[in-house]
This record gives sequence, structure tokens and C-alpha cells, in this order.
Amino acid sequence: MQTDKIFTKLSIKGVRIKVGHEFLDSIVSNIPDTRKNLKVFEMLSAAGSKDVRSQIAWKDTTSRKIIKNLLNDPNTEVVERLVRNSNALKLMKEKEIFKLIGSHDIEVIKEIASSLSDLERCDICMIATVLSKHSDPSVRYELARFWRRNSNGVPRKILKKLAKDRDIDVANAAKESLQNE
Repeated sequence: MQTDKIFTKLSIKGVRIKVGHEFLDSIVSNIPDTRKNLKVFEMLSAAGSKDVRSQIAWKDTTSRKIIKNLLNDPNTEVVERLVRNSNALKLMKEKEIFKLIGSHDIEVIKEIASSLSDLERCDICMIATVLSKHSDPSVRYELARFWRRNSNGVPRKILKKLAKDRDIDVANAAKESLQNE
């Protein structure tokens, strides 16, 4: 991730003062989450402060530029917040999702497994197939549980495979999802 040098100034009745990252950290969450502020959010997504980037990842108002800046963030918390943002997931491309799955950050991968329906630009069947083979049972479990919430998400054949999973919790979650069809 490349962070820009952001210099912030506060202006009150024409009097300007420079402010640092602590001030910026304290106000980012209070900037109205509207399209009008998108350019500001895009700039702040490249801020040097992890706390600022983390708050930008929560914003509903997002763009491809923000996603590109935050997907490669060296701080796991920022990426985790980004994948918990359904508006950001809707803009993510399949290649980016597979890169996240390959990141080995289990919390990020579990969030993807539980949010497949938000991946509007992706082939969720292909992603579900890859996730169904993940070595961590908690990922497979989230995938099986996803079906209960979105019956049109995970293909039935994947659920049948997960119903025979070596991990009993995964198998039971898949069986319950199959019964709830």
C-alpha cells in the first residue's frame, strides 16, 4: 500500500492551523457518510494513520479507489473492516476476493464465506467451491451456515459435500441447511 502524505489544515473564519493525525483520527467518524464526501474519503483511504484508514473502511460511501487502497493495507484490522462492509463487497472483483482468500487471514476468509450474496461482481459458485475445500473448518462452517440465510447462494452439491465433512460441526451445519430448504 502506498500512503500519500496528507497535510490537514483547519480553517475557522479564515484562520488556519495545521492539524496532525490525532485530530484527523478524532473527526473522521463524524464526517457525514454521503456521496458529497467521497473525494475526501478517497484521500483519507491513503492516510498514514491506520485508525483513519480503518474508519474509512467502515463508511457506506465507498468507491473502487478506496477498495484498491484498503485491500492491500498492511494492517489486518483495516482489511477485516473492509470485508465487513457490504457496500465495499458489492464493488469488489473476483480477482480481489481470491487474493483475499489466499491471504490466509482466517477472519477475512470467514467473513467472505458468510457474505457471498454481497459479491455482486463475482461468480459466487466458484468462490463457494474454493471455500468448501479450505483447510480451516471454521471457513467451511461459515459457508454451510451461509446457506441457511441465503438459499440461492451455495449450490446444493457443495452443501451435500459439506454434509459429509470430517468436522462434525461443518457436517451438522450443512445438514441443517439442507433440511431448511
